[in-house]
Amino acid sequence: MSERERYRLYWITSILCALLSPLLLWRFWQADVPFTFRPNEFFPTFTLSMLLSIPATMLFELLVNLLRGRGVKIWIARPSTESTYTAREGLDDCCKAVLARLEELGFAPVLDEPSPGTRRISCLRPKAARVQAFTDHAFFGEVVLRPSAWGTEINARMTFDDIVVIETEETAHLQALCEYLCLQTAALNLTSVPLTLYCGMLMAFATQALSAVAAYHIHTPIDPYYLSIAAMALTGAAMVLTLMDRRRLYGFTLGLVGLFVASVPLLSALMRLAAAYAR
Repeated sequence: MSERERYRLYWITSILCALLSPLLLWRFWQADVPFTFRPNEFFPTFTLSMLLSIPATMLFELLVNLLRGRGVKIWIARPSTESTYTAREGLDDCCKAVLARLEELGFAPVLDEPSPGTRRISCLRPKAARVQAFTDHAFFGEVVLRPSAWGTEINARMTFDDIVVIETEETAHLQALCEYLCLQTAALNLTSVPLTLYCGMLMAFATQALSAVAAYHIHTPIDPYYLSIAAMALTGAAMVLTLMDRRRLYGFTLGLVGLFVASVPLLSALMRLAAAYAR
């Protein structure tokens, strides 16, 4: 599943949930499901929901792929790709351009000359403290430049120094990075949706499912009010991340829909409170 397909999947699901929200809100309000805040129950539920949101999101996407009859690449250790391009500029100019691009991306390049007329640039980029985008992961690789009859032949090989649990578009992003480093493309676009937003959206969907069950006075293992608060907190945090790093992250509008979907139980409680004061 590519990043675009993943984004479209969550958009379609969130719109369906949003369309059902008014009906669910009315039913939840009619059922008069009580809201009782118990700290000894809320905080364990909140923490557990946050911890389970990532594996639950991965499982959800895996099931969607299997239902669609599509092959799923899982547990890929250190995937790598390479790209070769012949630039018209001379060796020195190309070497300076590659070094500038590596430093711009936060790599630590090391230049050496393994043989006469050949330049090799080894590079390493450590993992960021908080991984929210593709470029926050660790990478290593090398770029080899050789003179050719048409200019300079550049070969870039990069390795994603991590494990891809479920392949979305990491390989395509890695290929785009190689093409950018070998001067084949003028710009690099690796924007993505933060994983925390997808986790919050899935929790919002789960909130609606639990609310639908609780609306018929059926006992649920997790209080829908507590899950609603957790889903809104995680989705809201992801929306803040997209605003803080618009160059690499997107999905703010999707987060707005997720907040509405997750807020159904709390909106019901506010409606009951307003009706009680109106009396």
